[in-house]
Amino acid sequence: MTKLPNGFYNYYEDDVYKMVGKRLSREHWTVRYARVDSTSTKNKDKIQKQKTIAYEWSAKRGLTFDRVYEDYRPASDYNRPALLELIEDILKKKVDNVVVETRCRLTRFAWGVFALMFKYHGVALIVMNKHITDPHYRSEQADDLTRILQEAGVDRLEK
Repeated sequence: MTKLPNGFYNYYEDDVYKMVGKRLSREHWTVRYARVDSTSTKNKDKIQKQKTIAYEWSAKRGLTFDRVYEDYRPASDYNRPALLELIEDILKKKVDNVVVETRCRLTRFAWGVFALMFKYHGVALIVMNKHITDPHYRSEQADDLTRILQEAGVDRLEK
């Protein structure tokens, strides 16, 4: 429960259930989300590399993944089947931790929105690598920026 500046209270689902003496079931999954921008052979190798990095990283920390979500679509496309399934599982209170290799694997432009939504639902968002150093990911980033500008109808940038 959080007291708002206007004097009202924001009750979380867990708090409401607690007040009426019921427990909200939660499954406590730790999951991995991976994404590349297409199903090309190079990208299939990249998704395998993400998997290897994640399993090595999690083994050092004693974590296991209960579920893996993988998408083969650009970061600027939010109609990704695995992403939508992940969000649905979060809303169903199944997920406690989401692990991604870099922020751009989850989203290119809406990190703050995802971080807030996950936090609101009690989900920790864990990023293994804070910086994008992979040239392939940087290329994807440039492609996404171009796609966003084209969708917005921007032909060229004025100085």
